[in-house]
Amino acid sequence: MAKLDDDYVLIHSPLCQTFRRDGIAVEVMIYRGEDEKGWILEVVDQDDTSHLWDDQFATDELELKEFIDLVNKQGMKQFNPHYSRRIH
Repeated sequence: MAKLDDDYVLIHSPLCQTFRRDGIAVEVMIYRGEDEKGWILEVVDQDDTSHLWDDQFATDELELKEFIDLVNKQGMKQFNPHYSRRIH
């Protein structure tokens, strides 16, 4: 059994936020490991379902842009727990 490393440090972007549109609210989390270069984008919906992007970006700004571009193109319906669709 693997031992969790209590010393592993996550850096959270100041761009993390609650994002609301179309009556749906999600938590946008952007973070990276202290020794990592790529930023991770995770969106948590109202049912605490995590939507984790496969790709990492060089900056937290690019991660937030990726999320906003997706919402501008497809709306927020993919973050509704009653709507079934792959979002990325």
